[in-house]
Order: sequence, then structure tokens, then C-alpha cells
Amino acid sequence: MYTLAHGLDKTTIYKYPSSFVNKKNEPILVKILDENWRSRLINMYLSYKPRNSFSGLPPLSDESCLKWVDNLINSGINLIAISFENGLIGNAVLLPMKKEMAELLVVVKPEYQNIGVGTQLTRNIVQLAYEMGYDRVWLTVERGNNRARHVYLKCGFEYINAGEFDEHEMALEVGFYRKIMSVPIGSIMNRNVIKISEVTTCKQAIDLFLKYNISALPVVNEKEEVTGLLSETDLLIETNYAMMVKDISTRSVISVEDDCHVSTALRLFQLKNLRCLPVLDADKRLIGIVGRKDILAYMKTIFG
Repeated sequence: MYTLAHGLDKTTIYKYPSSFVNKKNEPILVKILDENWRSRLINMYLSYKPRNSFSGLPPLSDESCLKWVDNLINSGINLIAISFENGLIGNAVLLPMKKEMAELLVVVKPEYQNIGVGTQLTRNIVQLAYEMGYDRVWLTVERGNNRARHVYLKCGFEYINAGEFDEHEMALEVGFYRKIMSVPIGSIMNRNVIKISEVTTCKQAIDLFLKYNISALPVVNEKEEVTGLLSETDLLIETNYAMMVKDISTRSVISVEDDCHVSTALRLFQLKNLRCLPVLDADKRLIGIVGRKDILAYMKTIFG
């Protein structure tokens, strides 16, 4: 029986599985491994061709391969990549080494390599390591595996050794980012929120979009509670012009409270492709808004 690691159900990717479109325009889902996918992960490795193709893995014999995969599942923290057409196509695993350090393994089926799947799996598993409290993620990669080394470098890993060895060691110091990403969103949000009442007409809304050169507006009721989000796209339908904002705005709004960490907001932007996040106080009233540019501006103050 597959059991969740302690705290895994509190992570962002557990609540919001990640999706992306690979370089062949195929939708891919990245999620936490659960019992429903255990047997399919085992089958992915048993059918992997050629076996023994990366650092001697997967093991050649079925018996050894089964034991190895069982250890990955039972000892590690697993993410899986799923093709809507072809099922399970990739696996990323954190294997705890010490209290604050984990080893990383990323495996993508050969036919899905070099089209963005490995990069997305790596980014997601690094974020998961961050949220699980690890300070360092370590891995080894074969010297000749230029494609994998490129992915790891792109995702922030650095060489520990890069000499004449057959395998290179690489590491990512996750703890370095924890302090700067633990800043509450309330300290970087825009408090001068341009908002719109749900009983405003769409014609009036157009004037606001043009006047302030913005792409989305939080919609509020008389209690200053967020009831929707209005985008420019919502106003590009001629028949909407005579309607009220509440009739066409998006109702399922993702928002955060002002004590939410920057890391959580950043993750929501990445996973949900959001333009902005309304920021609420403890009474669920709108007190600010944060956009992608606000986070970029904050990062610029840190890294210069």
C-alpha cells in the first residue's frame, strides 16, 4: 500500500497538480504518485528500453527491477508525468539521505525525452523539495548525458565536481531560497487596488481598462468581498456590452491572504497561468493585489 510522506498533503502540487503542453503540443499532467498509479509506474520501468541505460538503471533482470522500483516507491517521494494519450511517461523521485538533504532521480521514457517533460518534472520536484523542508537536493549524472546536464543546469543545479569522472555530482541549495521566498505577500503587493463593483456595466468597465492599462480587475460586492475576476477577454464579446460585470466575470477566483508566502503565490502563477492574485485580509475582504511584475520587481531587489 502506497502511503503519503508526512506533510505531502500540505504541498502545493498535492492541492494543484501541474499541467503543461510539451513541445509536441501534447498536454501533460504532473502529480503526486498515489495507489492508483503504483502498478503503472512499475510497468513503466519493466517496459523501459533499453534497460541498464543510465547509470546501470533500470536493473536488467525483472526481479531486480521490481525490487528497485519498490524501493523508489516505498522510500522516496514520487511525482509522475502522465500523457493523456499514452499514460505514465515519467517519474521524479526524492530519496531522503539526511534530515535536510535528498537525492534526486528523474526518469523520462525515451520517446518523451527532449520535448520538455524532464524540465517540468525537475522544476516540480525541486519545488516539492522546497515545500517539504529540504535544504539541499543532490544528484549524479553521467558525463556523456549532455541533455540531462543541460536540464539540471537550467533548473538551478551546480556542479560539485566536473572533472574527468564518469559521473558528475550536482546539487541545488534549496535552503538559500527559503528565506527570500518566505516573505509574506502582503509586503510586496500593490495596495492601490483598482477594483470594480459587480453592478458596474461592461461599458464602464471598458473605460477602466483603457484608463489604467490593466488586463484584469477584481470584482467586489458591497462588503468588499471578491466575487469574481474580469479580464479584457471577457469584454471582447459585443453582446456583453449592455450587461453588468457580475453577469460575465469569472466566478472561480483563486486568491491568497496577506500572510501567504511569496513562494506560494509564485507557485500559483506557474501552475494556474494566472495574471494576478487578489489579496484578502482575515475577513476575506480585498486589501491588495499582486501580479507577475510585482514578484519580478521583488526578485530584482534581491538579485540585483
